[in-house]
Amino acid sequence: MDQPERISPEKAAAALLDVAKQDRQIQADINKELFKSAITSGENAIKAAMLINAGASVAVLAFLGNLVSKAPHVKLGEFPTAMLCFVAGVLVTAIASGFTYFTQHCYNHGRKKTGDVTNMLAIAFVSSSYFLFALGGWIAFQEFQLMK
Repeated sequence: MDQPERISPEKAAAALLDVAKQDRQIQADINKELFKSAITSGENAIKAAMLINAGASVAVLAFLGNLVSKAPHVKLGEFPTAMLCFVAGVLVTAIASGFTYFTQHCYNHGRKKTGDVTNMLAIAFVSSSYFLFALGGWIAFQEFQLMK
């Protein structure tokens, strides 16, 4: 039987180094894709929050305008409060969008701690926007129930 070829320690170390480099590159590629995914998810959350609150604001405004034009002395109840919730939702979404810009600026300039804080603030503002939409929707629903 032939003896297997012996690999020199230098060749073994070089092979291990190549494997380590490949492993590092694979991990870097995975981290990059996860980061891209997080950015896309955040963008979509901001777009959705802006869309639902802005759409609800326009819908309530159109409804109130139509209601007042047909019955000028009608009591509006809490519909203006619902609209205020939707408009506030648009505002906090816009603020969240600004925080995401600032977050990326911080990360790109090596300010990870500040970036982490502004990222959490952006998430909090988007979450607040969803809450304001739900609150405005609930208030409007209650007012519609009283109109029966």
